[in-house]
Amino acid sequence: MKLLKCISLFTLYFTSAGAAEVATDAEGKREMTPEEMAQYDIGLGMAGLKRATTDPVALAQLMKDLGDPEMMAEAQKMMESKEFKDQMKKLEGSKEFKESLKKTKDALSDPATQGKMEATMEHMLNVGNQKLDGMNEGIQKAVGALDDPEILAKTAKMMAQPDFQEKLGKMMQNPGYMNAMSQMEEMMKDPAMKSKMEALGAQMAQQMAA
Repeated sequence: MKLLKCISLFTLYFTSAGAAEVATDAEGKREMTPEEMAQYDIGLGMAGLKRATTDPVALAQLMKDLGDPEMMAEAQKMMESKEFKDQMKKLEGSKEFKESLKKTKDALSDPATQGKMEATMEHMLNVGNQKLDGMNEGIQKAVGALDDPEILAKTAKMMAQPDFQEKLGKMMQNPGYMNAMSQMEEMMKDPAMKSKMEALGAQMAQQMAA
């Protein structure tokens, strides 16, 4: 179980770090144009909002992100770009967007429905925060376990296996994995945690290259 947690930790670390790189097209052959990047950002944001309506962890992470001044400043900068505004105009003019907006307005116009929705979201938020705390504790334990050279070596060996990328692809399709990756990104804002993971990452690379 300890080894599995360590493998999951490094998988989260490398994929969350990779998410910060310049996005490429579906085939990974070229960098996205500003217009494509804006479309990608909007799609990613809409998917996140949709997930937050049914996933307590995603909702809790979203609320934390909204309270992060640095992240909100970046979001504001992105939304002020011409490419983003152009893509939003296209989205707002679509039939699907208009229908979805009307359904939301209709639901919120009914006090009973609005109250029920608020109670449900509040409950989901409490559950999500508890789960985020548990995920944070699990990541911290996995980091501590990697101080053991034997655990580090075994983790590197398993990650170097030919079928690991295939397994990683399947893992990334799991909403729970995406939530854990968001939590890892949040934890990497701590300079001490970032330094620790970078050092472990360097050791891991040496082990995998051996």
